[in-house]
Amino acid sequence: MVRIVLAFIIILLGISYGYADGFPSEEDERQAKECQFDQVADRFKAETGFRGEINYDTNRMCLGFLEGKFADIQITANADTASFRVVFEQILDKVLPYTFAKREHLSRSKISKQTGYIRAVYFQQINGYRVEGAGKLTIVYEVGRNGFRISNGSVELPENITINISLEQAVKIAQDNKLIGDNDKPNNPRIAYVKGDDKNGNRYYLCYVLSFYGYSIYIDVSNSVIRNIDKKDILNNN
Repeated sequence: MVRIVLAFIIILLGISYGYADGFPSEEDERQAKECQFDQVADRFKAETGFRGEINYDTNRMCLGFLEGKFADIQITANADTASFRVVFEQILDKVLPYTFAKREHLSRSKISKQTGYIRAVYFQQINGYRVEGAGKLTIVYEVGRNGFRISNGSVELPENITINISLEQAVKIAQDNKLIGDNDKPNNPRIAYVKGDDKNGNRYYLCYVLSFYGYSIYIDVSNSVIRNIDKKDILNNN
């Protein structure tokens, strides 16, 4: 009870200060966010031995892009694929706690070598279902700089989603809502995680992706809700 009273007093004091000083301006909020991000970046550097530049993703409120080196990771451009595989896994272990991804939900593509860089892409997927347009962690070794570029495109995904409708039922929902004609058939229909067009901001849903000529319709597999209509036909992320 004492804690509740103290909390109530603190809230009242906060309200009184708010009325006395006015609500924070957008500039104040921006500076506060930058301060928080700087603290996270400093902690990341201290914990991982990273030295370099870190940019933030203000939409998802997380670290977005990193470019530099790790004090305890050394490698050369002529190293074999197995060596790079070990290094990329080491970097992934360092970065993962600062992302939305879980290790068991990541699958790595084949390591690619091209002029000037070596790259590995880790895709988020749950039960084989990937993310449309996002859900990737990319690690690149730059030969010329002898350093790394890391792009964090991970998103928070819901788990244990039950599929309650069939593809045919999803198409029928689109037809009943006059989004497509009665004889229209989707191109490359699939199930994937997609970003919803709602007040939940960055929330993702498991949906049937019904792609037609120039647009896509996303229908929730669990409750038949039309989560989004994208006028750009989003192709598979493979």
